[in-house]
Amino acid sequence: MNKESRRVKMTKMLLNESFLKFLAEKPLARITIKEICEDTDVNRSTYYAHFTDPYDQLKKLEADIMVDMTIFVDSIMTEGLHSEKKTATDDQRYFRIHSSEKARLSNSAGQRRRFGFTAGYSDFLWRADFWS
Repeated sequence: MNKESRRVKMTKMLLNESFLKFLAEKPLARITIKEICEDTDVNRSTYYAHFTDPYDQLKKLEADIMVDMTIFVDSIMTEGLHSEKKTATDDQRYFRIHSSEKARLSNSAGQRRRFGFTAGYSDFLWRADFWS
């Protein structure tokens, strides 16, 4: 598996933050690559190196969140909630951060329901037996 360089991670983070900012302000269909690139001071070619369009960016962002959630819940299941490596405060901070990302992803008039993120997120937590 190829590890991303720090520079690539930073670029993706900036692009995603800008994308989420615009997503909170307007529908996905009205977000343009031009405004994301201008907001982040990134060339369009750099954007296209990571995403094909804002719809692709949304799908990849949702997939990344689900992967992070899976890893986190798996660690709780194997190590326990109160292991030496993490505390309940760490767990609460993690879910608060990802809950705010999830809220930003799902707050606009149901336009992203076609991607199934909200349903997938809930199903994931229940399948993982997280709440039992």
